Amino acid sequence: MKEIAVSRVRSNWVRLAAGAAALAVLPLSGCAGDEEDAKPSSTATSAGPAKAGTVAEGIFDGRTVTFVSWGGEIQDAQVAALDGFVETSGAEIVQDGPTDGAKIKAQVDAGVVNWDVVDIADNWAVANCGTLLEKIDYSVVDTSEMMPGAEPTECGVPVIATGNVLAYNEEVYADEAPSGWADFFDTEKFPGKRGIYIGNPSVALEVALLADGVAPEDLYPLDVDRAFAKLDTIKDDIVFWDGGATVQQMMESGQIDMGLVWSGRVYGAVEAGAPWAVAHEQPFLTYDYLVIPKGSENADVANALINYYIGAEQQASITEKITYPGVNKNAEPELSENAAAFQVDKAPFSDQQYLDLDYWVEHLDELTDRWTSWANG
Repeated sequence: MKEIAVSRVRSNWVRLAAGAAALAVLPLSGCAGDEEDAKPSSTATSAGPAKAGTVAEGIFDGRTVTFVSWGGEIQDAQVAALDGFVETSGAEIVQDGPTDGAKIKAQVDAGVVNWDVVDIADNWAVANCGTLLEKIDYSVVDTSEMMPGAEPTECGVPVIATGNVLAYNEEVYADEAPSGWADFFDTEKFPGKRGIYIGNPSVALEVALLADGVAPEDLYPLDVDRAFAKLDTIKDDIVFWDGGATVQQMMESGQIDMGLVWSGRVYGAVEAGAPWAVAHEQPFLTYDYLVIPKGSENADVANALINYYIGAEQQASITEKITYPGVNKNAEPELSENAAAFQVDKAPFSDQQYLDLDYWVEHLDELTDRWTSWANG
């Protein structure tokens, strides 16, 4: 079943990149169908079929579920969108973070799982399905309103599209602004500290190759040695960040001058008064997934929370606060002019790039080990 899910995700990136017409996305009742491997959930959306954005009255009175995300404004927006879940279901949400795949593995390996719902990168979610993650209960999670390209997999539900963009301080680069990934690696023309996420090598390796002249259609399989050689050219100028709240603080305080940054964090910094902007060429779009660590004692509450989270109203609320495009085709966020300018799936952003999840499922562990050793070396 895992191979089917991965193949489906990869085909979605291709359809998105080609601008395919909208198609209805069916719930993955079959894909979640190894019932003996999935933790059963209670009827969490009242009688009848599950419906995204709803939960049954009082069904989780006295229960607690731990929600883990990246901290800062994105987590604030996510938890605010879940207020109705708390009020209606009776469950209490306890927050933790930032997200860390190594911590999920440590909890699962130790048999002491403290996290119940985690917002995590798409490649990690797909690569660890069935080993570190529970299968989603699609009798409770209604995916019928998901937009094309945002299809669930066995162990994860996509919830937002994240733009990985080249961001820069407008005051530092007042004379000439960097406009593409080649500029990110040009420390002579654009001197300054660069911020890069330390927790996952994906996107960093891809943009290094793009900057080194590799055509987008020739990225995979990644020439890993070439990518690290390119990254070596700026290593002395890299400041690593471990979470969204951290990099936003770096932007606002002037610790970095440009960065490979999540678009919503740039928006947050701009809203806070920091003089930052983004280049519009070749943003990398990835999905955040909500997942349930294997061994969670609150998988029933977790599945119900995920179902509530992907409702149209909840998705619109999150996009309004942090700009990341949602996944519910019926969501209608009301965006300010500034927020609309950070919609990375729309013009003026162009030549959007996507990860090959098949590749990352096969190579995530080895490349993460190499990336960690390189970053700390």
